Amino acid sequence: MPLQSDGKSQFLIISGENYQWKHEFIDLEYDIEAAIKELQEENLYEIAPCWTRITEHMLRNGTVSHGTVLTRANQLCHEETGSWGWPNLPEKYWEMAVKECLGA
Repeated sequence: MPLQSDGKSQFLIISGENYQWKHEFIDLEYDIEAAIKELQEENLYEIAPCWTRITEHMLRNGTVSHGTVLTRANQLCHEETGSWGWPNLPEKYWEMAVKECLGA
């Protein structure tokens, strides 16, 4: 998943040398449309519709994370029911949060 909206996947390699940590940030380009096509081919839009829409948005735009939407969905659930929904957060709150956070 991209951490920024530059169309690249980022990760970090941490290694130890002489009792010190060394780090290396890696940026890799990848075919975003092919990744989205794989989501479609695996039927993830039917299995986990909100998570998959967030993933597609993140791949294309890199602006709203799954954590941001999850936090908002939990807030919406708590506001309406008085309890937190995670880990069994009803899809209704995911939908509301996706519409609010992604404008979709």
